[in-house]
Amino acid sequence: MEREKRETKPPQAFVIDKVCYPRAKKKQSKRKGPQRAKYQVIPTPMKFSSIPSFFALYADIGLKIYQGSLHADTRMLNQYLDVREMKIVKEPDFRKINLSMEKKVQTTLPPWQHLVEGLLTSESNELKEWGVRIKEFSLNYEETNRALKRKELIIDGMNEEELLEITEKTENKIAKFFKEYPCICFTRTSEKNNSGIKEMSFNEQYINEIGYSMETFTSTALQEGFPRMMPTNTAYTAKNLVENYYSLGKEGFESPETIADLLMKNGYMRRIRYKMFFLPSYRNKTYTVSSLVILLGKEKSIIKNEAEEVCEVNKTFLKKIIIKEKQMNKFMTKFYNKELTLPYLNRDKICKIRELDTVQNDEENCIQKEEA
Repeated sequence: MEREKRETKPPQAFVIDKVCYPRAKKKQSKRKGPQRAKYQVIPTPMKFSSIPSFFALYADIGLKIYQGSLHADTRMLNQYLDVREMKIVKEPDFRKINLSMEKKVQTTLPPWQHLVEGLLTSESNELKEWGVRIKEFSLNYEETNRALKRKELIIDGMNEEELLEITEKTENKIAKFFKEYPCICFTRTSEKNNSGIKEMSFNEQYINEIGYSMETFTSTALQEGFPRMMPTNTAYTAKNLVENYYSLGKEGFESPETIADLLMKNGYMRRIRYKMFFLPSYRNKTYTVSSLVILLGKEKSIIKNEAEEVCEVNKTFLKKIIIKEKQMNKFMTKFYNKELTLPYLNRDKICKIRELDTVQNDEENCIQKEEA
């Protein structure tokens, strides 16, 4: 007997309704840029701790207050300038060092109006005169800057064609001075958006006069900053520079022959005769003033600079140099099995040696023998 297939319906699925809650939207945070740490460039500590207050004018002219007046000093440049490049250039008749300069990062200098205001309210007549002098110089600088942006350029009563004519004369004069005399030159430029010391140059004769060789000067300038390189009557130098910077005329400025002292590397002073020249030029939309000091002669007498003896070596500078020398000795001992005798590591162990003038002593002995 055939059974018929029973047709069955499958049971209905038991479905539990899913409870759906709306998704909570996360608040998308705005992407912040990378946080930059606030920093300040820490300058290399100066060698001497007794540093007077200084001021920086337009065209990177550094001045310091000393004995009731303002003086120009190359050591002040260490406060706001760095050496970008240093070259030893071999010319046919001489060798020279060219230093390219740039301003230190995040170096902010007070406006000249604050400096002038402080000088004009001073009790010293000398400083009041400096206030007037700096005000005139700063206003002339700003006017020249505006003139460089205009189509009709007139500086010191000379138009662009006249400025181009004197450029070749200036370059020939500078080349002649470097060939014949111990010479130092500061090249200051004024452009549309930038101004300051573009280059410093010294020939080998000038470096030798202050007791350096070409190699020792480059290493000293890079490690310790610029030494004092100008004649001692720097108030006279600064005065001529600020007063004549924008009133040079076609022939430039030439100072009379002056007698002063020049500080040497070993701390002694040598009496010298020198002249200053300020020579203008114009090229590639840039107004340039070359400030030169040339040594005309020197005296035999050498005296000890007592003022420098008062200055004590800065402890921060000394600590940094000692750490550097220890690292050098560690390297030399590890790889070369040698230990160097370095000046700052042994500073406390070195005895002070008194230098005797043997010529003067011999003359005194001869006089005593003749009298006997």
